[in-house]
Amino acid sequence: MGFLKTAFFTFAALVAASALAAPMQGAARPLEPVSPVGGEIVPLLPDVQKTVLSIPSLEERIAYFKANKDDKDLHCGTLHRSSRPLVFRFRDPGNKKGPSWNGPWKVFIGKKSDLSDARVFVVWQDPSPGPNDGDAFDPKAVHEYRIEVEGANLEVGARYYWKISCRRRCSMQCCPSHGCERSKDIAETPVSEFRTEDMAPRWIKLDGPKIFNVRDFGGRVGLGGRRVRQGMVYRGCTLNGDSQTGDIPGKIRLMPDDIVYMTDVLGIKTDLDLRTTGETGGLVVSPLGKGVNYIHRSSQSYKWLFTDKDGGKAMADNFRVFCDKANYPIYFHCSGGADRTGSLAWVLNAVLGVSRHETETDWEVTFYPDMPDANPGDWRGEHHFDEGFGKYGDADTPWNERIVLYLKSLGITEKEIETVRAILLEPATTP
Repeated sequence: MGFLKTAFFTFAALVAASALAAPMQGAARPLEPVSPVGGEIVPLLPDVQKTVLSIPSLEERIAYFKANKDDKDLHCGTLHRSSRPLVFRFRDPGNKKGPSWNGPWKVFIGKKSDLSDARVFVVWQDPSPGPNDGDAFDPKAVHEYRIEVEGANLEVGARYYWKISCRRRCSMQCCPSHGCERSKDIAETPVSEFRTEDMAPRWIKLDGPKIFNVRDFGGRVGLGGRRVRQGMVYRGCTLNGDSQTGDIPGKIRLMPDDIVYMTDVLGIKTDLDLRTTGETGGLVVSPLGKGVNYIHRSSQSYKWLFTDKDGGKAMADNFRVFCDKANYPIYFHCSGGADRTGSLAWVLNAVLGVSRHETETDWEVTFYPDMPDANPGDWRGEHHFDEGFGKYGDADTPWNERIVLYLKSLGITEKEIETVRAILLEPATTP
């Protein structure tokens, strides 16, 4: 990795099929893909994150954090709220004199085998890559390149295709239209296939430095083994800062490319803001622009879902936002995407039949490595959900059905519940 720069530039717009199919001015020099190829499974989550998510109970997860308090990776918060970079390896079999291609490299990643839907990531690599994976550099060997791509935001358990290309540039840093002989020199891999590891969450990386905790709500298994659809609902932090005065909205946190990505690529149509009126400062237009439906509803979390009349009403009204297919894709959030957002996500997961373990970890992952229930009596914890929802049904009622009964007590109908399930659960697969 020592030969790679850490600057990555992403084109948020989709690449048009015609651009990919445009004829080259010269024959492309073939590069040999090494990895991932042949449907290879690519992990998306850091190992430390996967370890914690696999621990079966909250008590055991808390104990694990305490027992490994000196593990710097385990106690690094950013590793718990991000994806690992994608690593692509390829060779230049036609060059026996050592590496001569120094980028920039274009990495095309898409779901279609012809890459007509691909996003393009531009990666710069140092002119002198240096030793090959730690071994002494052998100029007679076929050198293996290693390229990292960050912020690809790929879906979990999905098939993707990729290729890498590079075009030489002259001292004028020319573009292909410049017409110099050097710009006709192109190297390119054939298209290869891989699959992403089937493990949620799917983290979404944006460029805004104060945008965090953003992830796809889907990807987990729900009722009848049906997966919760990805690309339909996203949860995260506020897209603009909380108001400092109560009557003037906070500054937008998004970079221009973030807005393009969220509206054009993710296709967000609804911004459901759970903050108080004081926090929004009278915001009436989504930071994503006038083309996005902005719904502001001051909401509650934890015990106030049950003890506050307005908390229950807001939950019912928020749930109904998900009953209308025209609202999708939806981005819902409070300030940090933790408590109010987590409470709504808890209810949605339960309605969709996501397991208790997955529902818990979807809530907890916001707080890792600082486990919220580490201290008895902590106001922010799962015991509020257990106590509140536990009042519905009887001893034999499954926990997720108790939450359905809670919603029905707020006036949500069976038809509305089934509508949300029909929208957000993938069709059942036949054996």
